[in-house]
Amino acid sequence: MSENHWTKLHTKTYLDFSTSIQQGIFMLQMNNILFTDFPNRMPQYIIDHINHNFNETTEQLQATEVEKVSLRISFTEENIVLLLMALVFRAKQTNKSITSFSDIDFVRMLCSQNLVMVFTFLEAFLVDTIRIMCKMRPEIMINKDRIIDWETVIKSGNWDALIENLSEKYATQLFEGKSISECVAVLNGGNLKLDIKVPERNISFVDDARRMRHAFVHNGGRADLKYLRETKRNDLTVGDLIPIDTKYVGNVFAVVNGIAAIIYKKVAIKYFKYQPEDVWV
Repeated sequence: MSENHWTKLHTKTYLDFSTSIQQGIFMLQMNNILFTDFPNRMPQYIIDHINHNFNETTEQLQATEVEKVSLRISFTEENIVLLLMALVFRAKQTNKSITSFSDIDFVRMLCSQNLVMVFTFLEAFLVDTIRIMCKMRPEIMINKDRIIDWETVIKSGNWDALIENLSEKYATQLFEGKSISECVAVLNGGNLKLDIKVPERNISFVDDARRMRHAFVHNGGRADLKYLRETKRNDLTVGDLIPIDTKYVGNVFAVVNGIAAIIYKKVAIKYFKYQPEDVWV
């Protein structure tokens, strides 16, 4: 394929990433507005819908109590209030101070989900970028310690399929399990030599955010010894919920977006022959 094809694909990869980031920031802010003091900030038609279902469900439950019959109601949009009632009931079992919908910390849940997604977007951008570079310039993957067996070559069938398979494997393994500081080191080393410069405070901030992300994914958002040791936080103990809010996650989105923009620009200049003034990010 022509170099112009890879140039367009590289640009599209960055634009897709940037769009996802902007969408994430927008949804983060909207959800913060809507779910703080839930459901009082919701549009009136949603509040009316919840109130209607609440009254209807209460009447049904009272009727079953009087008539001594069982009531089976499926959880659908039409009786969403049942989900809310079940949520409050379950939450109250672990926290006696919870007495209503507005006591549930919906924003924490939404923030943690966004924190997970921002690193998903970043990893996809990095892998897709390297994959495109390898398809256009396969020599990037050359390494005296990296070998390929005959079976892989023969089963690929042709050169394009072979490069497709190798670039997929190479790009995926290159960043697997690595922090952003390690990813930048990879991009600056080996055959890539992109000379990416990111302020150390930004690298440190994103690495700590990634550690928090792991705590939410693997430990339900609670601090463990590894998290406390790596972040050097002394305001938490093992088992404490790690604080998270919209402002923090919004900053993570912004800093990650900035780092990706630097990477995109460096790749565009070195591998796609852009002039610095022609790269808009």
